[in-house]
Amino acid sequence: MTFINPYLLFGLFAVAIPILLHLFNLQKVRKMEFSTLMFLKEIQKSKLRRIRIKQILLLILRICIIVFIVLAFSNPVYKGYLAGNNPDIRKCGIFLLDNSFSMSIKDDKGSSYEQAKNSLKNILSLYNSGDKLFLITSSHLKSFEKDELKDAQSLLDSVSKLELTSVRFDASGLMKYVKEIIGKNNFPLYEVFILSDNQKTNYKSESKSEKLFEDNGKNIRFYNIDIGKRTANNISIEKAEVKSRIPELNKEIKISVAVKNHNNFNCLNKQINLFIDDKKAAETVIDIASGERKDVSLSFRPLRKGSISGYVELLQPDFFEDEILQDNKYFFSLYIPEKINAGLIGDNEIAFRYVKLAVESAEKLSGTGNKTYYLNSYGNINEQVRSSDMLIISGKNNFSESESEILSEYIKNGGGVILFPGKNMNTESINSFLSRINSFRLGNISRITPDTSLENKFDRIDFEHPLFYGAFRNEELSVTSEKFFVESPGINFLYEIVPGSNTKSLMTLPGGNIFLAESDYGEGRLILCAVSADEEMSDFPKKSLFPLIISRSIHYLGNGVYKNDNNIAGRNNIVTLGKNKLFSVPYSEKFSEQGIYGVFDSSLNQNLFFALNRDTLESALRKSDVKEIKDFFGKYKINSLEYISDAAEVNSVVVKAREGKELWKYFAVLALIFIILEMAYAKKLEKI
Repeated sequence: MTFINPYLLFGLFAVAIPILLHLFNLQKVRKMEFSTLMFLKEIQKSKLRRIRIKQILLLILRICIIVFIVLAFSNPVYKGYLAGNNPDIRKCGIFLLDNSFSMSIKDDKGSSYEQAKNSLKNILSLYNSGDKLFLITSSHLKSFEKDELKDAQSLLDSVSKLELTSVRFDASGLMKYVKEIIGKNNFPLYEVFILSDNQKTNYKSESKSEKLFEDNGKNIRFYNIDIGKRTANNISIEKAEVKSRIPELNKEIKISVAVKNHNNFNCLNKQINLFIDDKKAAETVIDIASGERKDVSLSFRPLRKGSISGYVELLQPDFFEDEILQDNKYFFSLYIPEKINAGLIGDNEIAFRYVKLAVESAEKLSGTGNKTYYLNSYGNINEQVRSSDMLIISGKNNFSESESEILSEYIKNGGGVILFPGKNMNTESINSFLSRINSFRLGNISRITPDTSLENKFDRIDFEHPLFYGAFRNEELSVTSEKFFVESPGINFLYEIVPGSNTKSLMTLPGGNIFLAESDYGEGRLILCAVSADEEMSDFPKKSLFPLIISRSIHYLGNGVYKNDNNIAGRNNIVTLGKNKLFSVPYSEKFSEQGIYGVFDSSLNQNLFFALNRDTLESALRKSDVKEIKDFFGKYKINSLEYISDAAEVNSVVVKAREGKELWKYFAVLALIFIILEMAYAKKLEKI
């Protein structure tokens, strides 16, 4: 703080006047009437002490009056960050504009987005032609060029073309861009303006990003402009997930949908529709309580193979209950292969007799009349097996080093294998292969006699696994129980499957013996059975469960790892199209919206689809308070943040912060207040 008229501060010596008057007043002789009674004297003394205290308080009031009057006439000024500098120095203005869909909320001043753009236009009037400007929006994430210097007019043109997007406003990510801009440019002053609705979810900092602006040695000022005054009502679809892990033609596929009511009141009769290839396939109606996240299930039967796109939509009949449209849809895609090439690997054809019968049975039961499974036999494991979508290994007794290497690479790159050990298999050679993929291990083979305590019943089956999920009428099953019986095989010989850290038990016999197990490696999978696929070890190939496992394994392992994960608009994504075809989708303006995107695959002569969805955090509309915002920026060592609650006052706040602020009015008001207090208090003392 500085003073325009500092010489008037000598007037502070005038505070001695009331002090001297007070001291002279104490020397005056007063006539006091004393009572002859002792207790009356004590009362009188107490009264005199109270009078003296009140006189001291009056003295303090008079001193304050003189001090505030002198300070007011001295014209104190709070020094701005441009004080003493040329007001026309080159400045760098960095504007962080929130154009996420939550900015569509309206109040009595219009939509938050229009308010933000108008405020930005007003701020531009504070800059000169020699100043440089940067505009960063929500949708600039992952694609912003740090050299996008703009003048005021070009920035205005950019703002006028901007529309709301599905990309969330991530303050943490935007701070990194601000840091890079400041690091690459050299200006005497940087001013950063954040124009946002200040959702709580905007300010999730990352520990690795903290202290970005510590000891940078540059003059940086931050302004946070809070846009919009109300929190809108909203219901959103949080997720839509394909639950059926083995999608098949004309077979029911379930879609699990999560709906969130963000309101503080219950909502009734909300309709949710399922669309497949842009045609309505199913619908349901739900009631949802305040703050509840409810899971609902929809299903459909695909009428074609290939890449299929879909979405679920929440209808919005009542705008009061649901003011945000952009989060009422959620997109997904799935893939049903036109054909699956299954490679058969074994020492002889007899080992595949029942496997081929199971495949023929599955083709007939499909009822489509179209051939799906193509079987190719290989005498050994060589480079040719890479052309197969999945492999069935049966009756192979030895694995050479080269075969183990090829097979492990095949699985790592997304291939699927189901292995039935032969009765005379060399366990040392297979375990050498299994050790390459950090999998389970094959133990000793045991003869099962009538004396062996092994009941003719599976002890446990993982019905939630894709091989079994939905294959039985009781969909609530997770494991077998006394109330549910699955036909078990008669077993003569049984291999011990020794589990590893990466082992998932799918079927278990009494006593804990694993009958069927799965292990992941890289992008692929291996399933191992404890008996062979012929009659040498058991009659399992003759049981009804065998063709089910074969046909489902071909689909499960032959589809590859089709990642229908939630790919988010505004990020770099890795998507899987078709079978094990990974595509990198770097973020650009083209992928700033949620929806279905297609890539043409010339090898298949068809379009393959993938879905991009919004970040569900954008649907949570609660606003941050001032403390939360300042705490967030404090983690980045930003101590010059100015929070502005009214966008209309931005320019005046910035001008005052730049040039400083005259404080004489405040001291004049304080002097007036103390004069009134002194007059009232002095009159009260006169009555004593």
